[in-house]
Amino acid sequence: VSHVNYMYTQSNIDIEYFSRVYGYSKDILVLSGYPRNDELCNISTKEIMEIKTKLNIPCNKKVILYAPTFREYDYDTNGCYLAPPIDLEKWKNKLSDEYVLLIRAHYEVNKILNLKNDEFIFNVTDYPHLNDLLKISDILISDYSSIMIDYSILEKPIFCFAYDYEKYNSERGFAYDLKTELPNGICTDEDKLLKEIINCNYQEQKIKSKKFKEKHVEVCGNASAYIDKIIL
Repeated sequence: VSHVNYMYTQSNIDIEYFSRVYGYSKDILVLSGYPRNDELCNISTKEIMEIKTKLNIPCNKKVILYAPTFREYDYDTNGCYLAPPIDLEKWKNKLSDEYVLLIRAHYEVNKILNLKNDEFIFNVTDYPHLNDLLKISDILISDYSSIMIDYSILEKPIFCFAYDYEKYNSERGFAYDLKTELPNGICTDEDKLLKEIINCNYQEQKIKSKKFKEKHVEVCGNASAYIDKIIL
């Protein structure tokens, strides 16, 4: 890491973690926030409507974004990567009256899913602007991705669908205990996950996500200008 002069972070947890894992001196770890997240701190209703219109998402429905982590070890005997064990018909039957579902998967998993867009499912795997999807989503479902930290900036509900928690922990491990750290812990059962979404109390979830954000995103909104100043 001798060629690195500065690395930006968005929390003191980042600083402790990056210094330990990558061997960086804490002197080069800048608590600035992430430039990519600056735009998440200032979103207008007009912008949300424009993105929804571009994606043909009905404005009278709430939006769930499902963005699972890629598992490079999870493939069958033919070498094909495995899709998440979800029953999309069940999701549609239980959620479609109120929600639409955006699915953003790794391109290899996307091949296996073979999704067909309808009035409920929108395959946004190839959509180039992830922040657009975060902006218009009312709920995020992920598992082990740092997208949950970025999304917490919006102070909206976050659910961790960790259907393979033990296996992932064995294969990859975690930086911290997801069961106690994440706003809603982990959910390993599909039916329980759907029930939690159906019974979601947005005000309670806002408080949970805000608390998570305050710990993991200590600064946000001015990272680009701050880092430019350091470089200049």
